[in-house]
Amino acid sequence: MNANEDGNALIKCLANIFRCEQERRLIDIRKHKNVYKLEQ
Repeated sequence: MNANEDGNALIKCLANIFRCEQERRLIDIRKHKNVYKLEQ
């Protein structure tokens, strides 16, 4: 594996982590909104 392939693999890995993090945050926000509605 050369340095370029290594770099691409790292970028893909970071992109996946970022996507998972965004999805988790969106789920948290949705849960939070539901809790807020229930409290009113």
